[in-house]
Amino acid sequence: MKTVKITIENKEYPMRATMGAMDIFKKETGKDPSEMNQESPVDITTFIYGCVKSACRKDKVDFPYSLDEFMDSVDVETILSWSDELSRLTDNGGGGSKKKAK
Repeated sequence: MKTVKITIENKEYPMRATMGAMDIFKKETGKDPSEMNQESPVDITTFIYGCVKSACRKDKVDFPYSLDEFMDSVDVETILSWSDELSRLTDNGGGGSKKKAK
């Protein structure tokens, strides 16, 4: 699983699209990730928050931000840049292999 490193307030955190990230998005928004509005900065930020929080939990990295604190710590331009990086990873642009289910 590919990881992107992001920096928030001069500290680096891992970011990965995981099932945990999707669960966090659903808990925070009440929407299934398939209902995420790709044009909504709030939905994108909430999903990225889940990606970072989930990756930090897995990697045992302290992530001290609530969703509101995370949103207060980043600007829209940064979120869009991180979203582009995540898209490259999840669209298999990160060099991973896609396996067909049997």
